[in-house]
Amino acid sequence: MEFPATGKGGPKPASLQKLILMRITTLLLVAASLHVSARGLSQNISLNEKKVPLKKVFADIQRKSGLAIIYDNRIIKDLPPVSLELINTPVERVLDSALSRFPLSYNIDEDIIFIRPKPAIPSGQTADLPPLQTITGTVLDDKGSPLEGASVTLHATGFQRGVATNARGEFSFRGIPEGQYTLEVTIVGYERFHESYTANASPEPIRVSLKVEANNMNESVVIAYGTAKRKDLTGSISTINAQKEFKNIPVPRIDQLLQGRAAGVDVKSTDGAP
Repeated sequence: MEFPATGKGGPKPASLQKLILMRITTLLLVAASLHVSARGLSQNISLNEKKVPLKKVFADIQRKSGLAIIYDNRIIKDLPPVSLELINTPVERVLDSALSRFPLSYNIDEDIIFIRPKPAIPSGQTADLPPLQTITGTVLDDKGSPLEGASVTLHATGFQRGVATNARGEFSFRGIPEGQYTLEVTIVGYERFHESYTANASPEPIRVSLKVEANNMNESVVIAYGTAKRKDLTGSISTINAQKEFKNIPVPRIDQLLQGRAAGVDVKSTDGAP
């Protein structure tokens, strides 16, 4: 290829040709680099890791994607092992899964992945938390009458909250995260209620109907003004087993023995008299 002279002081044909070749080479190198970077991010990889250090996960991602991962070993050395089972998954989703349990983030610059600690939350701000719900309900007997003093428990793995029903048989739980729980209701003389419950964004009031225990319906109960059959009483009944409750308890007074052992009963002593 020939180049005409550009006049005195201008580049000579050989120099101009060399300059053009250098520019073409630079453009090709940049294009190749962008292509490699795009290919690395867009490709899918598979990982099957069982309780391995995060360092090994990074090494496998580098080997399978061709991308470099840069991080400070101090931010991962004390982290627990990771288990991943991902098939034909984009690189970014693999990173999201690998770092989901840890206070780490990443950003990608061309064909390099930088792992960094997540920035601290500024003072006065809070992290995004799952919404908290208020759960309400009513406990009734099989005749539709409210049961006061029933024990209502809401529990799940690592979580337990308990309340008692009021005079209208109502109960309320506040500040409950969304999720799956077990609701349990108990009161002396009635069958135990036990059922799974899902706390969602719009929880509806719970209505619990308890049945009288069959083996207690004809039992005679001593009340303040005489005796009556358990099945004929509308109020709640508390039972204390002296053999189990009071055995080996060195308390000389009966009011001290009863305190806190009968649901809905508050025992007070105003003087030292028995």
